[in-house]
Amino acid sequence: MKTQNKGTKKYIIGMVAALSMSVVAPSYAATLSYSNWSESGSDTVIPIFTVNDDEDGKFRVDVNIDTTNSPNDFAKITGIYFDLGDDIITQSDITNEVIGGPLTGHTHFDSNANGIKGATLLNLGDFETVLGYKDGSAKADAPLSFYVSDHGGTLTLADWGKVGVRFQSVGENAFGGGSDKEMSDTGTLLPPTPTPIPAAAWLFGTGIMGLIGMAKRRKKA
Repeated sequence: MKTQNKGTKKYIIGMVAALSMSVVAPSYAATLSYSNWSESGSDTVIPIFTVNDDEDGKFRVDVNIDTTNSPNDFAKITGIYFDLGDDIITQSDITNEVIGGPLTGHTHFDSNANGIKGATLLNLGDFETVLGYKDGSAKADAPLSFYVSDHGGTLTLADWGKVGVRFQSVGENAFGGGSDKEMSDTGTLLPPTPTPIPAAAWLFGTGIMGLIGMAKRRKKA
């Protein structure tokens, strides 16, 4: 009987250790959110542009339209622009693009928007990295996201400088013919938020406590 109790105790200890490893030190994600956009175009679209460093070795970039505050709630994206420290970003640094519409990824890559059909210098200055999203009449739909390498941890959110978005087919109610070019160098670092512990972990912990109670009752018996 003692041998069985010892085996049960060892099992419980092992399970508790596994549980503690799974729920201790929840992950945190810092996010850079851009605002104070400088508009240059016939129509205005207010972007939502965020950079998240939660992914190990990468930044996640999300671009969307602020349909609540934007005068126009519809537009196609033909260019994404950004400055990232003094490092040179290459094509291989851009991965895991998720785009609405017919395109599956950026159609052009350059450090000079003049070299990309359908994109411009935004009339607001040059950018270190330019991604073009235009293939004939096909353009990118929002929301749009992609990952950028942090070059082995040498780049941080503090290295992100100005960003820009080139919009075409601007309008309302899923239709439009206007254009807009937006740029921001105002990035606000949002405080990290803890990742909630999954409900399954709490259920697992409840089960462990039940096993402990059973072991104690067996010992008394």
